[in-house]
Amino acid sequence: MRATPRALDIEHREWMICVGRGCDWLHMPNLALIIGPYSPDLADPIRKAAGIIESNMCNGRIPDDGFLLLASSPYDEIGVDRRCGPPQVC
Repeated sequence: MRATPRALDIEHREWMICVGRGCDWLHMPNLALIIGPYSPDLADPIRKAAGIIESNMCNGRIPDDGFLLLASSPYDEIGVDRRCGPPQVC
């Protein structure tokens, strides 16, 4: 048993969202929300993560001047990826 009680900080203070693989270095408490590529539908997890970040800003837990979004994707070959198919007109 511990001699002194340990207070746990369980309040969200995340200010980053990382989507994809390669974000293992961000596994620190209350720093980033990491969304792995484990489902083809990433809209719901990204929406929830953005809601947490927005709540952090509105409640003054982090500055409200923005957040960081990181996206990571695996690739097979070194070099520039080219778009496949003809350009699309907006």
